[in-house]
Amino acid sequence: MRDISRRKNAEAQLLASESRYRLAMKAITGFVYDWEMASDQLVVSEGYAELLGQEFNTKLSIRQWWKDYIHPDDYALLKAQVLATANTKPERFQASFRIRHQDGSWLHVASRSMIVYGENGQANRI
Repeated sequence: MRDISRRKNAEAQLLASESRYRLAMKAITGFVYDWEMASDQLVVSEGYAELLGQEFNTKLSIRQWWKDYIHPDDYALLKAQVLATANTKPERFQASFRIRHQDGSWLHVASRSMIVYGENGQANRI
């Protein structure tokens, strides 16, 4: 016989944490994203579909997503803001821009991000 109460307790805590996270994600008008820079892939929360009226295409790179969904007048400025972070290495990044909704309209959004840097000093995730 083996005492597995610690493992069961850890599993219960993990499930409770996951439940709180899902409730928080449903409570916001928006979505949470994780941009892994090395693979250039973006993972989004369920709120993406609700906000933009479509499912996220996981085959798109972030660069292609930007070209397809960020307003052309905002694209260059946003790109410059992201590139400028390479010099200043802030912990947080904020920007406002427009994203195209499935119906063709433009939504004004505010993006607030945390930047995770690797040992080499390069941003790994936003």
